[in-house]
Amino acid sequence: MADSNALTPETFLGLGISLTILAGVFVVIRNVVDILKTKKFLIEDAVAISAAAALAASIPLNYLTMVVDYAAPGVTIFYVTQIAFAVILVQGYSLWSAKIPILMLYVRLFGVNNKLRYTAYSLILANTIILGSGTTFSAANCGPKRSIDVVVLAKCADRSALSGVVQASFTVVIDLIILILPLPTLASLRLPKGRKVGLFVVFLTGIFAFAASVVNFYLRILMYTKGQYPDFAIWNAGAICNVIESSIAIIVGCVPAAWAFWTNYVTSSAVYTRIRSGFSSLGVSAKTWPNRSTKNNSRVTQKAGSTASQQQIYVTSEFRSYEEHYKMQSQERVRPV
Repeated sequence: MADSNALTPETFLGLGISLTILAGVFVVIRNVVDILKTKKFLIEDAVAISAAAALAASIPLNYLTMVVDYAAPGVTIFYVTQIAFAVILVQGYSLWSAKIPILMLYVRLFGVNNKLRYTAYSLILANTIILGSGTTFSAANCGPKRSIDVVVLAKCADRSALSGVVQASFTVVIDLIILILPLPTLASLRLPKGRKVGLFVVFLTGIFAFAASVVNFYLRILMYTKGQYPDFAIWNAGAICNVIESSIAIIVGCVPAAWAFWTNYVTSSAVYTRIRSGFSSLGVSAKTWPNRSTKNNSRVTQKAGSTASQQQIYVTSEFRSYEEHYKMQSQERVRPV
C-alpha cells in the first residue's frame, strides 16, 4: 500500500516543471545582461544554459522511474537499468553544471583577489572530480546489461546510494565555501551601509542552495541505510531534492545579473514609470521607489593605494555595471597575494 504522505509522481512532475521554467527564466536574463554588457557570449553563460537543459531532461527521466510498472508486460530489468543509467548521467551533469557558473562569476567579479580566484578554481576542480567520479561509479554499477537479475539491480541501488552519500557530503562543504567565499571581499568595499547590505543580500541567496544540499545529504543517508531494497518514497523525495538543489544553484548564479537587469532596464522602462506614478498618486511616497536617474548620479570616489591605481574610481549604484562595481572596488581594497 502506498504511503499517503509520499511524494506522488504527478506532484514531482508539476514541481519539477515549475522549477525548471523558473531557472530557465533566470538563465535567459543572465545571458541577456551579459551579452548586452560584454558584447560576447561567455563560457559561464553557456554552462548555465547546459545546466538548465540537463535539469529539464532530468524531470521526465525521474518521472519514468516513479511510474514504471515492474509487473507490466514488456518491462524488463534491462529497461529499468537503461532509465537508471540515463538518470545518473543527466542528474550528475545537472548538479555539476549548476554550480560552475557561480564560481566562474566569482572569478570574473573578484578575480583581482588571487586567494579568492585560486579558491574558486580549486572548487571547480574539486566539484568536477567528486561529481565526475561519483557519477562514473554509479553508472558503472547500473549500466544497462543484458545478463542481469534482481540481485544485480539491488546492488545497483546500493552502490548508487553509497555514491550519493559521498557526493552529497562533499557537496555540502563545497556549497558552504561557495556561500562564504565572496563575503570578505564584499565587506571590504567602501560603500554606503545600505548599498553594502544590499550586496550581501544578493550574494547570501546562496544560503538556499546550501540548505538544499544539506537536506539532500540527509535523504542520501536515509537511502543508504535502507539497504539493497530501498524505500521508494525516500528515493522519490531524493529525486525532487536533486531537482531543487540544481534549480536553486542555477538561480543563485543568475541573481547578480537579474538584479542588474532590474535596476538598469526595468526601473527605467515606461511601464515601471507609469506604475510608480500611479502609486505616487495614491499617496505612496516616491521615496520608497528606486529612482534610477538619481541613483546613477551618485558616485563613490576612492583613492588607489598603489601606483597602478592612482586614480579616482567612480562606482555607480545598484549594479549598473555589476562586474565593475565589484572588481574596481576590490582593486582598491584587496592587494593581490
